[in-house]
Amino acid sequence: MRKTDDKMILIVLVLVALGLAALVGGSPVSLADDPPASNKPGVSPAAEGAPSPQTPDEPPSGEVQERAVPRMAPGVTLFQPMVPAATTPPPLPGQFVIQTMVKQTYLTAVNGGGKTTDVIHTDATGIGSWERFKLLAVDPVNRQYAIQTVSGNYVTAVNGGGLSGPAVLPGSQTTDVLHTDATQIRSWETFRFGLDLPFWNFIQTFRGNYLTAVGGGGKTTDALHTDAVKVDNWERLRVWKCGDLGSGYQYAIHAPDGVLFAYGGGGRVATVVDIFRSGAIGVLTDYNLRPNPFDDNWERFRLIQQGDGSYALQTSDGINYVTAIRGGGLSSGTMAWDNLVTDRTQVQAWEKFRFVDQGNCSYAIQTVSGYYLGKTNAAPGTALGVFSTNISDIKYAIKFRLVMFF
Repeated sequence: MRKTDDKMILIVLVLVALGLAALVGGSPVSLADDPPASNKPGVSPAAEGAPSPQTPDEPPSGEVQERAVPRMAPGVTLFQPMVPAATTPPPLPGQFVIQTMVKQTYLTAVNGGGKTTDVIHTDATGIGSWERFKLLAVDPVNRQYAIQTVSGNYVTAVNGGGLSGPAVLPGSQTTDVLHTDATQIRSWETFRFGLDLPFWNFIQTFRGNYLTAVGGGGKTTDALHTDAVKVDNWERLRVWKCGDLGSGYQYAIHAPDGVLFAYGGGGRVATVVDIFRSGAIGVLTDYNLRPNPFDDNWERFRLIQQGDGSYALQTSDGINYVTAIRGGGLSSGTMAWDNLVTDRTQVQAWEKFRFVDQGNCSYAIQTVSGYYLGKTNAAPGTALGVFSTNISDIKYAIKFRLVMFF
C-alpha cells in the first residue's frame, strides 16, 4: 500500500508542475466555449487603420441628432427625458376642446393633424372633429399629458417650447412653433395642464413656457407662441370636456350664468339666506362676489358612475352626495329645504343623475324621475334654490359644460 501511495503522490506532483509551466509560458488553455478570435477584445480596427464599426445606438457620421438629445453609449448613464414609452399611455375618457379666454374661440388642428406648417388656428366659433383632442396621461400625478389630434398624431412643441413665432430651419425652410405630425410621445409632446384663475387653464411646454393664443385668439397665421414665462389673459384657456365623462374624475360644472358649488363643501339641506340665489347648491356668477367665507374646492364634484350608467355627484368633502328631493319634479326649493341637497352619505335612487350628451360638449342633467334641471321660477335674490328639477322637455333644460380638474 505504501508504494502505491508514493506513486500517486508522484503523479500529482508531476501534474502540478506541468500546470505551472503552462502559466509561466503564457500558453492559453483551449476551452470548448472560448469565443472566436474575431469577437475577443483586442486592438480596435480604427487603431489599425480600418473603419470603426458603428454601434447600434450611434448615429452615422455627420448626422444631426434629433432634438440635440445625447444618445446613451453602452455603459454610460445619461439623463434623456421622456424617451418613447414601451407602451402608449392611457387616454383620459372622451375628448376635450380648448377655448381661448379673450376671444372665446376654439383651437383647431388644421386637417385634423399631421402638419408642420399652418398647424393650429384659433378662430373657430363652433366645435367639429378638428377642434377635438384626446389627452393621454403621461404622468397624471404631475398633470403631464400628450395631446392627440383626430388623425391620431400628437402635438409637438418644437424645441420643447420657447419660440415666439415660426422658426427658420437649415435650407431657409420655416416651421411653426407647434407640429401635429408626431407618431410617438417624447418630451416635446408632453404638456402640463394647470389652473390659474378660478375656472381657467394654462398649458405649459416641456421647457416650462406657457402656450399663448396670440391676440387672445381669432387667428389663422402665427396663432400660437410657446415663449411666455408667466400666465396672463392670452395664456388663459378653458379645456372643456366632451363625450365620455369616465368615473371618479372631479369636474367643475358650468351653467350658462356661472359655476356650481356645494356650500360648505357638502352636508347642507336648507337654503342660506345671506348668499345671493344660493341654497345647498349655488351658482357663482362673479368670483369677486363670492360668499365669505368661500373655498374654491366647493366647486369640485366627483362623478362616480353607477351600474345603470347614471352618475352620483360627490361633493368636495368626500362624504356627501347631491340629492334631487323626490327624485326631481320640483319647481324650486323652500326657505327650509332646497330641491337639491347635499347631506346624504349613500347613493340611492334620488342621488342618481344622467348626463345626457348634447353632441356639442354640453350636457343636460336628468334626475331619476326623468325630469331635467332647468331655470328656477323663484325670484332672484329670494334664495329658493338656483334650479328647478321639473323640466320634462330636454329642449328647455339647462345645458351644462364641464371642466375636468387635472
